[in-house]
Amino acid sequence: MSKSLIESVLSSKSVLVTNNDDVTPYHNSPEGFSSQVKGVIKIGDSADIQAVLALANQCSNTDEEFVVYPISTGNNWGYGSSVPPKDKRIQYLLDLSQLNDILFFDEKTGLCTIQPGVTQKILYDFLKEKSSDYMVLR
Repeated sequence: MSKSLIESVLSSKSVLVTNNDDVTPYHNSPEGFSSQVKGVIKIGDSADIQAVLALANQCSNTDEEFVVYPISTGNNWGYGSSVPPKDKRIQYLLDLSQLNDILFFDEKTGLCTIQPGVTQKILYDFLKEKSSDYMVLR
């Protein structure tokens, strides 16, 4: 898979990381699992998700074929953290942790729309700042 092919569909807010030192932290999980991902696509603009998925579909069944595995913060310990399942195809992690905005909150109903990188801590701080009656256990 050509690094420049993926980079060509990314906006300036997103980046493809392939340097071994920067990718290594994603290879191991607390459970002892390991992976051999080719790189990490760090998404900074939600529109880039669609662009990467369209490219992956376009490259399907070609010499450029690759698969992506989305993670939010990669700290879902007990659920495999940031380690994708074994696959013979070229693998990239789609790191969504930078998408960490709370998009909508309705105090009356408690409805909250969040991006995938919103952690319990971010939501806790948000509700505390709003002096909301709702709570998140940390």
